[in-house]
Amino acid sequence: ECDNGFGGEDCSMPFKVCPDGKRKCYNGSECKRNKDKDPVTHEHKYSCDCSRAYDISTFAGVQCEYSSTVVCEIGKDNSLYSFCTNEGECVKLVDPGRPHQGCRCVDSFEGLHCQYLKGEAPAQELAAVAELAASRSKGSGLSGIAMFFVILIPLVVIGMLAYVLYKKKRNEKDIIDDSANSECRQNENTRGIELKSEIL
Repeated sequence: ECDNGFGGEDCSMPFKVCPDGKRKCYNGSECKRNKDKDPVTHEHKYSCDCSRAYDISTFAGVQCEYSSTVVCEIGKDNSLYSFCTNEGECVKLVDPGRPHQGCRCVDSFEGLHCQYLKGEAPAQELAAVAELAASRSKGSGLSGIAMFFVILIPLVVIGMLAYVLYKKKRNEKDIIDDSANSECRQNENTRGIELKSEIL
């Protein structure tokens, strides 16, 4: 059992207990009173404001208990909003000030920052993750359309060149055939004239 004000596996994580006596906020994060109330006690519920946690790292989770394991903001050692916890990987690195694009979480975690154990993320967090995934797939849909045209245009050009070459060869063959037919007709006419003169 840990001393008062400390938790975690090795009792090294300091926390504050919120006024409701239930919520614990770790790593220097602050208790924040929510607007909604507990349906039984009618007292305000509390959450933890992770933006007020220690500056040594970025923290996330219901109780700000998870430290960032990777920062997704380019050129930053620490980011208040674009990071992953619990060995999650950045879906995309972002320029400073740009929105967080989410994390690819290991199997046992979920959430925008992989800060929730699988099955424990609130509905609004899962909705935010789904919305990000949908916006990424829309963006890749545009590049899919662009890729379609990138492939289609050269095929159309090649097809047109092949058609032009085919028509050119066909015309050359027709000219040669016409020339050969014309010679044959001339030869036949000449033979016909020779035969007529022999007969006469």
